[in-house]
Amino acid sequence: MNEHKEQIVEIQILQTTDLHGRFSQYDYTLDRPSKYGGGLAALATKIKALRKEYAHTYLLDTGDALQGNHNEFFLHDVESNPIIKMFNALEYDAFTLGNHEFNFGTQYVQDCLAELQIPVLAANIYNERAERIAKPYLLLNKGGVRVAIVGMVTENVLRWDCDHLEGYTVVPVMQEMQKIWPEIEDKADVYIFANHQPWYDQYSYGDGYEHLVAAYPQFQVVLISHSHRRRAHVEDGRAYLQSGCYGGDLGQIVVRLRKAGARYVVESMQSHLYGMDDVAEDPPLLALVEGEHQRILDDIRRPVGRLVGGSLIPMRTLVNLNPAQVESTALIALMNDVQRFYGEADVSLATLFHIDINLREGEINRADVLSMYRHSNTLRVYEVSGLQIKKILEWSARYFIRWREGDLTIAFNPQIPVYEYAMLGGMFYDINIGNEVGHRIEHLRWPDGRAVGDEERVRVAMDDFRAKGFIERDLFFEDASVLLVKDFSQGTVEKGQIRDYLMAYIGSQCQGIITNAIDGKKNFFQLTGYDWDKELRAEAVRQINAGLVEIPTSENGLSFYSRAIRKEDLQPF
Repeated sequence: MNEHKEQIVEIQILQTTDLHGRFSQYDYTLDRPSKYGGGLAALATKIKALRKEYAHTYLLDTGDALQGNHNEFFLHDVESNPIIKMFNALEYDAFTLGNHEFNFGTQYVQDCLAELQIPVLAANIYNERAERIAKPYLLLNKGGVRVAIVGMVTENVLRWDCDHLEGYTVVPVMQEMQKIWPEIEDKADVYIFANHQPWYDQYSYGDGYEHLVAAYPQFQVVLISHSHRRRAHVEDGRAYLQSGCYGGDLGQIVVRLRKAGARYVVESMQSHLYGMDDVAEDPPLLALVEGEHQRILDDIRRPVGRLVGGSLIPMRTLVNLNPAQVESTALIALMNDVQRFYGEADVSLATLFHIDINLREGEINRADVLSMYRHSNTLRVYEVSGLQIKKILEWSARYFIRWREGDLTIAFNPQIPVYEYAMLGGMFYDINIGNEVGHRIEHLRWPDGRAVGDEERVRVAMDDFRAKGFIERDLFFEDASVLLVKDFSQGTVEKGQIRDYLMAYIGSQCQGIITNAIDGKKNFFQLTGYDWDKELRAEAVRQINAGLVEIPTSENGLSFYSRAIRKEDLQPF
């Protein structure tokens, strides 16, 4: 144990978070250098420099590191996982598990824990034997300053990966902290929350940081994650830090402490983000994973087929607005066609996971499909009633803000990310955005024109993310009339992935060639309930695309056009 000797001590806390497999400045889903820059190899350059400036440094990662950017390529070769190799090489002081670490099952997590040579935190997750799967906290000492680091995982991991956590218990963060605090009270000079957790509540009270930190004012340092936001500030004697995502920023908190009797007390704190735009990657770390980089390239460049006739999503009318958000597109139609085919379902629900997604004309390889469908979601099929289909669509249509006379753009609920908005294939329908939420779905009908009956039994295919969170929990919790017909994952980490079905469908059902034509016999919906002035609309489009009008963006960064552009927003013309 280090003794308290110095009168003034500075400790440095460095945060990385939400790397999502970005070990270098290469985007493997796009097969090109990442537009975000950053990555762990660049972070390493800055980490090494800052460690030289501060003798007492804690390097922490707060989760969602081992998924994304085709990191699942190493599912059965964990010892070669570039993120794990780099974490070990950089000698992180702690790594908190994130919800995405559980996307591939608990065996994968256990394999990763076995390879990681650094402390791993996950205080609120217990296995079948009621044992924590990782450490709840660390009590460390550098420079004579005692530090407590607590790491927990957002309890909403159960919404998204409940099947992968079967037999495991995830305790709500607020509840788990009641157990932890008596064990660490008065044992540290600096208390650090290093949870994989956003600031704001997502689905229930206390699943965000805001209530936790209010309940435990003793914690001077709060490391935020999960929501991919950027923030660094000191307020009311507490330092807050969230270093974005994909390794685009390195977060730093410097705590200056003064000796006071037998302990140290905080004198001041600084919080800062270092952008990685102009930071070179660390050569030794890149050399460490050079072979893995080439293996991934060889895999993603394998051919899948060819797209003719143009992109699956037409050219954008407005900047930062994907046409698939507001109209039927061949991309969403393809996803629904594939899910219906393999699921042997009547209808299908698919979503636009990111607003920058498209599939462009030309040769298609695995990277192109991975870019179009960036998540490892698996296929599920349910049997529901026609009335329940309408309820699902009404729930989805809350994505739109109600249109008002004078609006010149469509607006989107700032609290709902685009990936929560699902579009139906196999039935036709209208979304009247001039109506209140809950009364928007009109003319729900089969392709032959028949109205969908409330009591009709319908088989609907969808991804497991949507099924486990919104269908089974939010909309039809413990509703015996909603029947799970088939879970295509079948308890394994590979089977049933929708993007694998996409590749197989292109090869076997389309003979390797797809077009940008929508199968209009199965896929059609439209937005109704709006009627803007065409001349004003054209001027609004011109000014928005020219950068003359600021696009309203939600505070949480989930949505562009979080309110409609109106005439009063335009520059004089």
